[in-house]
Amino acid sequence: MRNVWWFFILLLFVHSSVDGAEWKRLGLQAGLVSANLTGRSKSVNTEPRFGRYGKLSFGIAFDETYNLESGIAFIEKGWRVTNGDTTDAYNLDYLEVPIIIRIHLRQTPVFQSSVFVGLVWGYNLNAIRRTTSARLNENTLLDWIRKDEFSISTGLGLSFPTRIGLLTIDARYQLGFTTTVKNTTPDFNIDWRNETVALIIGYMFR
Repeated sequence: MRNVWWFFILLLFVHSSVDGAEWKRLGLQAGLVSANLTGRSKSVNTEPRFGRYGKLSFGIAFDETYNLESGIAFIEKGWRVTNGDTTDAYNLDYLEVPIIIRIHLRQTPVFQSSVFVGLVWGYNLNAIRRTTSARLNENTLLDWIRKDEFSISTGLGLSFPTRIGLLTIDARYQLGFTTTVKNTTPDFNIDWRNETVALIIGYMFR
């Protein structure tokens, strides 16, 4: 819980710096996600879950090179395990608050390229295992999924200026550095972490 408070103190610091910004923008983003598990103790063969991503974005710039970005995002994570004709789909849905630093590499009248890196705090909204086979179709709530999650996000971006804002395209990789499984669950003493790759398209309004 202490880590959560430190994260929101950092978010408050970002918000307090807005008055000195060159510009402030709101935007919307949407994309597709390929999610899976990673970790030292991952011994099962898992397949990716393909999900959705949506975000209300807030960006500020202090000069032409560095931007700060935050917002509220919804992301679908998880994984699948197939055994014969039975598939267990572990569907984990999160609400996320990122703090991202974006560095512009090249700027032309047509486009801008950038790299970005940042910290992301996530809160698990839903955790369900969906088991399907020729004879079975059932859902089970998962009570061993940790509610809060911290991860690091990095990637590449392109933006295209228009009359009313910026059209943006991001390729993003995100890796959890807290375990997906609760530490208090004795049967799951394992280091499972969420890992996602996403292609995200958005628009930042002036």
